[in-house]
Amino acid sequence: ILFDQEISDLIRMKDVATTDIIFTTPSEDLNEVLKKFTIRNLHRIPVVKDEDHSFLLGMLDRREVIQFYNQRIQEIKSGKEVEEKQPGLETSRLMLTEVEEAMTAPPETIPAEMGLKEVQEMITHRKLKAFPVLDKHGELYGIISLSDVQNAVVKGDFSQKAADIATRSVITVAKNDNLFSALSKITSGDYAVLPVVDPHNPKKVTGVISRRDIMAFLGQVMVKHT
Repeated sequence: ILFDQEISDLIRMKDVATTDIIFTTPSEDLNEVLKKFTIRNLHRIPVVKDEDHSFLLGMLDRREVIQFYNQRIQEIKSGKEVEEKQPGLETSRLMLTEVEEAMTAPPETIPAEMGLKEVQEMITHRKLKAFPVLDKHGELYGIISLSDVQNAVVKGDFSQKAADIATRSVITVAKNDNLFSALSKITSGDYAVLPVVDPHNPKKVTGVISRRDIMAFLGQVMVKHT
């Protein structure tokens, strides 16, 4: 309908474009930028001048930010940080806080025997876009993401079970790991969520942790220190 010549003069981009624009500036803290990408589930953000928010400098891609963040994490881990420079409040808090304090628990999980149609229904109506898959003993079997479900649906074989489409090689964190370690793993593979397991039983899922969970935790810390 947008290409109908009879109404072409009646529709302008200003009529359909959102005015609630999320943007960043060259001087904004990286953690704040990550929060915007995560909380609003954005893939690109406009970059504007610090002194003039109406002047567009360019676009910032989520993957570019994650790549840079990974690089900074590796630099910190390898000791390339200037020795006399103290880590920022955010980094310090992440290093001193266990995953258990920020994770979502109890976690929503998918039984390995759940049918594809049920899995599709569940995952498309949840905020999280990846879920741990548990076997009949309640132990971690794998993980299913939205893309796993979409690929399976395209093939059209609805006789498949969750076990058939789950990714078996799962990156996990223990509930007593620190949040900095968890964020490193999440950003290294751009994972939606990571299963949180019992440190004494890596098959027992006690929760899930996402970038959103970690940023929400940092947000609470920042509020307490302002």
